[in-house]
Amino acid sequence: DPELILEIESYKRDIAQHIINQTNDNLDSNTFFKSMKNLDKARTISPYLWSKTDQVEAQILIKKGDILNNLNNYYGAIDYYQEALELDPRLFSQINNKYTDLVINILNDINDTVNPNELKLVKEYLQIIIRLKPQYSDFFNQFITEINDKLSNYDRTITKLNLKEYVEQ
Repeated sequence: DPELILEIESYKRDIAQHIINQTNDNLDSNTFFKSMKNLDKARTISPYLWSKTDQVEAQILIKKGDILNNLNNYYGAIDYYQEALELDPRLFSQINNKYTDLVINILNDINDTVNPNELKLVKEYLQIIIRLKPQYSDFFNQFITEINDKLSNYDRTITKLNLKEYVEQ
């Protein structure tokens, strides 16, 4: 009976919507795994609400990105923010603010970093930020130049030390 099918679909949509709302309301108290499992369950019950599940999943990805940002894993954070933006383009301004926070953290790392491997990583992050926000390329290229100078000085120092050690041997 077509009416019965419509009624069943309506109930399924209501159940899926309830799961989505519960997941969204409990993002801070549930694990990411449990939240994603709930969203998958809602998608299975009612595929018509896929866009709503994407919106909640985008919020989960932003939270994951924030955690990685706080752990100075900028590359991972950028990946999660980018995924969130792909799922929900309406989050552009929120994610743009997240990128700005990343830039500030990266710039702070430049000032605190002396390890050459960390400097290379910070340079890589700045290049990623330039790709994401080309309007800042002039500003960040000066920091990349500064990092390149520090790395060159480091390389010269290492070469001198190695040469001195070689001559002594």
